[in-house]
Amino acid sequence: KPRENPNGDSLRTLVYQELVMGYLQYLKNRGFTSMYIWACPPLPGEDYIFYVHPQRQKTPKSNRLREWYLRMLKRAKGEGIIEKTSNLWDLFFEGGKEHNRGKGCCNPADLPYFEGDYIPGALEEYLKKISDEREEERKAAEDFAKKESAKKKAFKGSRWGEKPAAKEGRSLRGSSKRITADEPVESQVMARLGDQIKHMKDDFIMVHLQPICSHCGEYVVAPKRRFTCRDCPNVDLCGACYFKGHSRGGSASAGNGNFQATSMDDKAKHASCCSPSLHRFKESPAVPRLEDTSDADPAVKGDIFETRQTFLGLCQGNHYQFDTFRRAKHSSMMVLFHLHNPTAPTFLSSGKHATKYREIQVPLLSMDPTGYNPAGDRGDVTMTDAEEARGSASASARGVKGKELVSILDSPTEWLMTQANTVLGKLVSAYNKKKWWW
Repeated sequence: KPRENPNGDSLRTLVYQELVMGYLQYLKNRGFTSMYIWACPPLPGEDYIFYVHPQRQKTPKSNRLREWYLRMLKRAKGEGIIEKTSNLWDLFFEGGKEHNRGKGCCNPADLPYFEGDYIPGALEEYLKKISDEREEERKAAEDFAKKESAKKKAFKGSRWGEKPAAKEGRSLRGSSKRITADEPVESQVMARLGDQIKHMKDDFIMVHLQPICSHCGEYVVAPKRRFTCRDCPNVDLCGACYFKGHSRGGSASAGNGNFQATSMDDKAKHASCCSPSLHRFKESPAVPRLEDTSDADPAVKGDIFETRQTFLGLCQGNHYQFDTFRRAKHSSMMVLFHLHNPTAPTFLSSGKHATKYREIQVPLLSMDPTGYNPAGDRGDVTMTDAEEARGSASASARGVKGKELVSILDSPTEWLMTQANTVLGKLVSAYNKKKWWW
């Protein structure tokens, strides 16, 4: 059982949370404004970070994993690392609390698009469905037009005074199809995706690393000026919105430039409105932006880290496991090897005769029981030389020279084929000469 602190959290949990909080602080210092977290626990038996988890490790439920993130973010907010938290639905979709704040209607291009995340897969699925539906509507409209043309021709050939067949459902179906066809694809995608995300919006956590203006929705980063309400949490204004509200007639207290609420109606609106005339604002220092955020270390490009699935596939294909300390050391060493040797084969061949012998310098104590040291005064010998020295006696007894043994080790399949051809040739020669050994 892991050790716990007085608050009931395990020490391992505190270490993990400190790592994430340190990463958030690093991102904030680099100038990033927001971070998106999808609290999606893996299915039982699925590895989601490293290959082969210990069997004793429990898989968290969705609500438990979400609470873990929220507790960590609460600590980060208390230490001033983040400004506030929200969710994806409230910010980007119609009906959300922060939707359309100072901006136009959101479209799919505004959503955070990360490979392997929920949003890209859902967008592609809905786009395909809408495309298929529009194709079906187009074909149905063509069939309907052909039927109408046939009815008109039949009516021209009928007797005078007869009425044509009733056009059942034409106006209803036609109007619905025209509405669907006229509606932009972006609106349809956002509507369907919003209906899907609304039921699980708490799992899509959005972290604001920088203060955001409550009026225009822009992040307030230096050199912009920041004004914060004295009474309301998370109510900030940028300098442009603050002075724009001042010019519209907000009543300011003398000398300090703070706007104050003056009536009961204003106080009732105080919590839901960001007008400078209803709040008491004070100027706060904006988060300074670093002048140079370039990394002095050269960038190391590794294809194995392009996506989460690529790295997991590497671990699965080569059986890189992290469930024990010994395996974790070996797997970490191999991951670093692939990172610094991008041209090396990613997956090793597992064929029957695919083993390759490499020259590795090893210390030589006594390669032969008689004390013979083929390396002389060197003190070390390559594996191929050692194999030649150690197997020369037994190989000569079988009619194989020492240097041939090296070729046998390098390509055993070719050597076996050569021996088989030699034996087959002797059998054919004996048959032709009618000299059988029996």
